[in-house]
Amino acid sequence: MKPITLQPGPQEWLASSILSAYQERYVARLREDRYAHNVIRVYLASVAHFARWLGDSTFISIAGAAVLDRFLNDHGVANRRTRCCLAP
Repeated sequence: MKPITLQPGPQEWLASSILSAYQERYVARLREDRYAHNVIRVYLASVAHFARWLGDSTFISIAGAAVLDRFLNDHGVANRRTRCCLAP
């Protein structure tokens, strides 16, 4: 399978964020759902941009990492049984 490659900036934003722990599972889920390679890359770049925003904001310190982890798990990133209208 062809690896998903982001530009260096977005890759660093994602790698240095709390969201990096979900990257492999997110890409795997999109592949399982048969998304095209380029669509997965674009979606992952969007996640990287969100990761940059999280790093620049006080969201994590206010909400806490556990709240973010719960949201991501409940919305299908780590749990295929749950399907949310917001999940890709």
